[in-house]
This record gives sequence, structure tokens and C-alpha cells, in this order.
Amino acid sequence: MALTENQITSGMKRFVQDNYVGPNKTADLTSDDIYTAIASVDAAMDRVLNTIPGAWGTKAIKQALIDNLPEPFQSASTAAEKASVISVWAMSEAGVI
Repeated sequence: MALTENQITSGMKRFVQDNYVGPNKTADLTSDDIYTAIASVDAAMDRVLNTIPGAWGTKAIKQALIDNLPEPFQSASTAAEKASVISVWAMSEAGVI
């Protein structure tokens, strides 16, 4: 399921805070650049990864990842914590952390 405009805008603001404001770095991307990048990643996740056949069926890949988290993390964590663990994994895969 595609992110809403408000969700993308919130993500853009978070990106700016984490990558420019927090580290006191001069921005080399515009808000539109960041917004478009987030929307592009979301579209790719929905378009490409949802085509993977298997036990998850037509469930959105993002929800399938969240549903697959082990206990006790699954029941004890908030939605933000679940999203954060996926984010940490993605950043690790990209060699950022």
C-alpha cells in the first residue's frame, strides 16, 4: 500500500532533521528531491517486492516483514519500534551502520 502524501512529507522532514539539522550539515538536496526519493522507494517496494511469490501471498511486503518479527519483540514493541528495526536492517544492508 502506497504511503500517503502526509507520510512522505513526515519522512522528508525526518530525513532533513537526521541528515542536515542534527549534524549541522549544509543541505545539498532540496525538499522536493528528498520527497521524490522517498516516494520512489515506496513505489519500488510496492511494485517490485510485492511480486515475490510465496507464503505471504498478496500481503504488502512491509506488513509481512513486520508480521514476521519474532516474539517477544512482535507483541512488546510499538509500531515505531517495529519500523525502526526494519530501518536498522536496511541501513546495515546499505553499509551505513
